[in-house]
Amino acid sequence: MGLLRDFRHYLFTARALDLAIGVVIGVAFGTVIKSFVDNLVSPLMSVIGNFDFSELSVTLRGGEFFYGRFINDVIAFLLVAVTVFLAVVRPKRSYEAKLEEDAESTVTCDACLSTIPAAARRCAFCREERTVVGV
Repeated sequence: MGLLRDFRHYLFTARALDLAIGVVIGVAFGTVIKSFVDNLVSPLMSVIGNFDFSELSVTLRGGEFFYGRFINDVIAFLLVAVTVFLAVVRPKRSYEAKLEEDAESTVTCDACLSTIPAAARRCAFCREERTVVGV
């Protein structure tokens, strides 16, 4: 019984469950991004020109190497990477910058520890006067 109890403790307290959920969501998100690239971005690329290299190959000593398929996979990877960057990374960075900007425009009241605007001369919560630096 001790082994079962230890395993249950591991699953629910050692972040193993969080990791499993993250992996499942990551796989699902990967499917969404791949669908976006395959069904929306790639057709837009085909308007520009033919980017199908899958038939390119070389034969060496009886073995056929389809290097064109590798080129297609590299292009697909780059499209996915650019899509994730534009759809996830850039918006996340701008959101974090906005949060930092908002945090810099506030200070903590020395008397009551409430968060107040940096330009405030008096705390709205405890009415304690504060000296504004730089004014």
